[in-house]
Amino acid sequence: TGGDSGAVSLLGGTVKSRRVAAAKTPSGRSVGVFGITAAEGLLSSRALLDYSAAEKRYAPNEAVFVADGGTGDGSSPLSPLGDLKAAVEASDGKTVVICGPLTLRGGLTLPKIDKKTTVTSMHMGIDYRGLSDAYLELWDELRLSGETVLYGLHVVAATNATCISAEGNPLTVGEDMQCSLFESKRVEKYPAIAGGSHTLRKILKADTKVVIQSGTWGVVSGGAYSATPAGFKLTGSTDLRIDGGRITGGVYISGQNHLTGDSSLLITGGEIDCSIYGLPGADVIQTGDICAVVLGGALRGDVLLTQGGAPTLNGS
Repeated sequence: TGGDSGAVSLLGGTVKSRRVAAAKTPSGRSVGVFGITAAEGLLSSRALLDYSAAEKRYAPNEAVFVADGGTGDGSSPLSPLGDLKAAVEASDGKTVVICGPLTLRGGLTLPKIDKKTTVTSMHMGIDYRGLSDAYLELWDELRLSGETVLYGLHVVAATNATCISAEGNPLTVGEDMQCSLFESKRVEKYPAIAGGSHTLRKILKADTKVVIQSGTWGVVSGGAYSATPAGFKLTGSTDLRIDGGRITGGVYISGQNHLTGDSSLLITGGEIDCSIYGLPGADVIQTGDICAVVLGGALRGDVLLTQGGAPTLNGS
């Protein structure tokens, strides 16, 4: 309406609202962000704003909002929760929307819920990265406990040791992901992504599945990812797919540790600014086959069976 309040008739009902902010939808259309003060009749929120393709693909309608300093119940960006763990616990399958800066200073294991966890900074056509400088600041490791989709997020690496470890759960790093390095902290490494475990579980039995569609990442490991290869082992297959984004720290098809199972890599797009390894070096043992298929993308490093050393492959 251009004013500070308004009433919208929709599907036979009336919504009375108060203008609280201004934003632009992904299509570039200017909109007002309204806090609803009263409502009568039926409301279809999907008719109010434009939606990005990513949001249409991934996001449920309902959301739980979270940001640093939040003390609310998570029901709106005006009343966010202040903790990502609490937001996931409260989500019950709703989209978790990071609507402002959110800092994870230590390692965090997300709680296990019965439904898929979706985390983004986009909701109902509003991109909170532009509206309120929303980002997820990682200082350590983010560990998943169930199937997870990330999209439309700005991830900031605050140290050189950040990692998102799927812990054997399906992980989709979807569209419109942005990654950056902490300013003035001399951070040089983008976050790693591991289909298996990084520090939490030395012995893991699971079939891993990681899909990367956007973002800039450091090491990408289909299986376990640890600096102590003798101590970590994954039993199960690894399935790694790269459709887009940029990888800078090395792609490890079977992981960086012991694996009992087959491993596969499919690349259809993206920029691989590093080498691809079937196996790491040192004393790693894999019992199973390794398959790599490249259908697209820009490969700027070597494709090697091993990074070096003398690993053992009991397979082909």
